[in-house]
Amino acid sequence: MLSSHFIFSCILNIFKMQRYIKSYVWNCFSCSAVGLRWYPMAPIGGGGLLSGSALVAKSDEINYLPHVIGAEPEGAKDAWQGFKSGERISQFSPETIADGLRATVGLRNFKIICNQVDDILLASEERIVEAMKLIWSRLKVVVEPSAAVPLACIMEEPEKFYGQRVAIILTGGNLDLDQLPW
Repeated sequence: MLSSHFIFSCILNIFKMQRYIKSYVWNCFSCSAVGLRWYPMAPIGGGGLLSGSALVAKSDEINYLPHVIGAEPEGAKDAWQGFKSGERISQFSPETIADGLRATVGLRNFKIICNQVDDILLASEERIVEAMKLIWSRLKVVVEPSAAVPLACIMEEPEKFYGQRVAIILTGGNLDLDQLPW
């Protein structure tokens, strides 16, 4: 049985890592031209990475115009539905290849997402697989489907991002190479 101390420590470590990741991205983009909009994107499962990213991106330390975007599979769109309606979806049965994003967004994370995130985009299953292949062909990195969802969302609506700076965090190692979808 897990103790509450262990769980609390894990939660704190997750938030510290999210802050570290976004602080690193912030430093990379702080050299950007003044007034240039940039798009930090994170996949949404339980919402921790996206809410942590949004808090850092929208902090007072930032002197440029972040437009924080969440990325979710169409088959697991509880966060998207809740974001659009303003009410958290607590019961949802996701069906997606992106198994790391099958969790329902958490209550605390949902509140942060509603207040700090600018939009949530959806990606089809086919586009997620295409994004995985593109990441492999260009970066020579095999990513789990969940990590490919932000790129898949960009591929769904490329006109939104043309000429913009986009930061995507490739996360997760939940992948069985024998189960690759291609």
